[in-house]
Amino acid sequence: ILSQILTLFCPKIKGSIHLFQQDLYTVLLFKTLRKLKKEAQNIYAITYNISFSNLISINDRIELFNTFPLEIRTSKDGKKVHDQLLDYSNKLNLVTANKYLSDSYVKGQNGEVYKLSKMFNSNKQLYLFIIGASWCSPCRHENRMLNGIFNLIDTSKIQIIGLSIDDDESKWKLALKQDACKWSNFLLIGGANSKLYTENVKYGIPYNLLYHSNQQLISSHSSLQLLLKQIPMKTKTKFH
Repeated sequence: ILSQILTLFCPKIKGSIHLFQQDLYTVLLFKTLRKLKKEAQNIYAITYNISFSNLISINDRIELFNTFPLEIRTSKDGKKVHDQLLDYSNKLNLVTANKYLSDSYVKGQNGEVYKLSKMFNSNKQLYLFIIGASWCSPCRHENRMLNGIFNLIDTSKIQIIGLSIDDDESKWKLALKQDACKWSNFLLIGGANSKLYTENVKYGIPYNLLYHSNQQLISSHSSLQLLLKQIPMKTKTKFH
């Protein structure tokens, strides 16, 4: 009932509510899976909502997978699930992202063009690149969430940069105006066809890359909330 009321009066958050409901369902599903008998018919459920869940981590999924009997884990279906979990886990610890920084270019709101690697020019310890688009409801939700806690982040130590894969520059600018993002934002030239995107973003947007100042990738994930646990805050803050 609450979600119906909210979407009626606030249609812009309809997509965010849907994702939140889906995430809650994922939690309930995993609670049920942990209690159920570990049978072959249940093993594919481990990968449900793998790309977008903020509440069930890849480690939770691997841990649950390992509770299934050996004969199921080594079966044809078990190997498929194992490979998908391993593939996604590897994507969270990308090493290929570094070499595409120098080959990628971005465009500012006033039309100026920069090499992405030149963004590492301020005296910061960390650089967080948030990849999204104006038409991506989860991306817009992350913008609103980050806006709400932005003043808690120690921006003397981290530079946050938004990268959009929008094809329509006017829609990108309109979204920035609507979301009132408090961090720098640029268009990623080439968008979803750029090397930075095609080589690193395998599961769609939103996607986030956290770098050290030496341009070495520290972490990456579709969930910004998970990466926020690794960035400096002015005060101790818990993210759930």
